[in-house]
Amino acid sequence: MPNKSEDRGMMKWAAFHSVMSEDEVNSYINMSNPNEKPELSEDQINELEQLIIDAYYNKSVVTLTIYKKQENSIETGIITKLDGVNKLVYLDKKPIPFSDILSIKFE
Repeated sequence: MPNKSEDRGMMKWAAFHSVMSEDEVNSYINMSNPNEKPELSEDQINELEQLIIDAYYNKSVVTLTIYKKQENSIETGIITKLDGVNKLVYLDKKPIPFSDILSIKFE
């Protein structure tokens, strides 16, 4: 039995403090399950939505990372149409469900 000076007492029940952000943790989890669709936070979805709108109005060439058929694919082009009712983004006239878009990068 440890003596009083070796006993950590309540310190051993202290909450774990992670130095990783929530995005880093989500990214790590997603890398460990490559066949599962990564879940985006509400903030990430809002930011992605705003970037897509900006790209559409500026007619910018973008690269989209898209989740389909249990893997990520990358497609490059210009967003030609936004369909808010059906939640579709048209990249060079090809419809892509907004829910399948994981990230956008401006070229």
